[in-house]
Amino acid sequence: MRLQSGTSGAGASSVAVRSGLTPPLASKLISRVILNACLIGLLSFPQAPMALATPSSSVSGPPLVTPAMSADATFLLDAADASFGLDRGDATVPVSSSISDGDHQVIRLVSDLLFAFGSAELSAAVSQQLPEILADIPQGHAVQINGYTDAIGDDGANLILSQQRAQAVASAVAAARPDLIATVAGFGEADPVAANANADGSDNPINRAANRRVEIVWQS
Repeated sequence: MRLQSGTSGAGASSVAVRSGLTPPLASKLISRVILNACLIGLLSFPQAPMALATPSSSVSGPPLVTPAMSADATFLLDAADASFGLDRGDATVPVSSSISDGDHQVIRLVSDLLFAFGSAELSAAVSQQLPEILADIPQGHAVQINGYTDAIGDDGANLILSQQRAQAVASAVAAARPDLIATVAGFGEADPVAANANADGSDNPINRAANRRVEIVWQS
């Protein structure tokens, strides 16, 4: 088939079809040929990789965090709200520590890990640890068992509580090491190992926890 195209004076394309096709069919055929040629050209043209959009630091707009939001998210910690006791179940420090004081040896037991708040009933778990805690004390030695509290509360009540706690430890020591000769005393809030209050007079709960203790002392 051979197509011959020309342009009329009105600008319309005329097609002489020698193969027997009518002018409308010839126009459709030409349109399809042109369309196919365009598609082939597009598919054969090298395609550039598509660039992904990335966030730009130069993008303008309202800040994600406003000063008002920052002010609402700011708070102050107050030492007075930080009062807490040590829990035997959450303990990350040993129940006891050994200290040399001149010619005396001291085993310091943390009261908050021995007793519940305001109680003189010794924890059964701590009682089971006493044989290991007392292992360094020589056979038949004399020991002094002293109880202490912090400075919070009534002096008289603290004195009684310190005596009761020292006695509870002494009873457990007697069961674990019947060879030892124990003397028991309670001193209440006397002889703190750390200041119960800060320099400005505010409470220091961490130091107070250290002052609540029972000590087992013997001469080396």
